[in-house]
Amino acid sequence: MDELLIWAHIEKNGIELIQKLGTKFKECQLMEHYSNSFTFKVSRDNYSIGYVFGMMEDFKDKLAIQEYSATQTSLEQIFNNFAKQATMFKN
Repeated sequence: MDELLIWAHIEKNGIELIQKLGTKFKECQLMEHYSNSFTFKVSRDNYSIGYVFGMMEDFKDKLAIQEYSATQTSLEQIFNNFAKQATMFKN
């Protein structure tokens, strides 16, 4: 029963985080979710990386976030996304 309550709490907070990020950014996409880990891709808009860290600090206590990271998209990630899209169009 404890496992179910923990899972429900994580899912509820994850949904709330998705909603909050969706109101802040023009684009917000959930890229991965497993267990208590969520990976999002958001548009840069006019926000600095520092702003994103500050925003996450505000959400941290409210949504019981244990740890987080925020990074800009690397050239490798951009290349991999292009390669993935090219593969999808071939099939």
